[in-house]
Amino acid sequence: MWLVTAFLYYLLILPISLLPLRALHRISDGLYYLIYYGIGYRKKVVRENLRRSFPEKSSTELSAIEKQFFRHFCDLVVESLKMFTVSKEKINQMITFLNPELLDPYFKAGRNVILCGGHFNNWEVYAVGSPFGSRHQPFGVYKPLQNKWFDKMMRKTRGKFGLGLISMAEARSIFLGQVTQKPWLTILGMDQSPGSAERAYWMEFLHQDTAVFFGPEKYARDINAVVVFGCISRVQRGTYTFEYRLISDHPNDEPKGYIIETAMHMLERDIQEHPAWWLWSHKRWKLKRPIHDK
Repeated sequence: MWLVTAFLYYLLILPISLLPLRALHRISDGLYYLIYYGIGYRKKVVRENLRRSFPEKSSTELSAIEKQFFRHFCDLVVESLKMFTVSKEKINQMITFLNPELLDPYFKAGRNVILCGGHFNNWEVYAVGSPFGSRHQPFGVYKPLQNKWFDKMMRKTRGKFGLGLISMAEARSIFLGQVTQKPWLTILGMDQSPGSAERAYWMEFLHQDTAVFFGPEKYARDINAVVVFGCISRVQRGTYTFEYRLISDHPNDEPKGYIIETAMHMLERDIQEHPAWWLWSHKRWKLKRPIHDK
């Protein structure tokens, strides 16, 4: 299996990755017609998610957002391929950190940071460029791929400038302080569907009863970490900005649910402002709230 993956990587993915962004976006334009009009990739999922999230919008408005999303999604695909060969100079052109100074006092005080993020705009560009966004040592918690060879290449790509990647099973070592003496910033995704309805935190999000990972709040309370939200905004094709937003630097003083709900509401406002930029193809609402939790 690894031979097939290596063949595809060196003969297809790598040559495409070496193309300039302008050429990649031309490929994205063609890919859009293939995915949207040809394959119809998860079109029903996207359509239903949009309909339930924006009940106030007309069918014409929803259709326009749907098409904008698929165009944006194709840009994400080709821009993510670029990450395999992107240079330090290029990644710093693709993403600009607006307020890294927000984290400086916490670094000087030796405070660790948990960054809550969503699949909003190009999270791969942020992941690769994250070491340039603060003085903290960045870590990303991720789910390893089943294909071991490609998982290795992905780790190498995301970590080329200093991002440390750890599996969900290894995350505990970060929070127990067993990885680095330098203050760290750990990136935790919060907008995917949790594995268990019973262990999830439930709240309203985009007009729907939504299961949310409670991990970011739990870990923040356990180790008294500073919690921030990270917003990726699109400037133009292939160019993004990143903004830190403080949620709490005293997590144990906050009521239960405050941290995760504040983070999700920040994401919700960003989605409502620019709906095409979120990952609508994800089956976000497949879980149902347990009866005893209603």
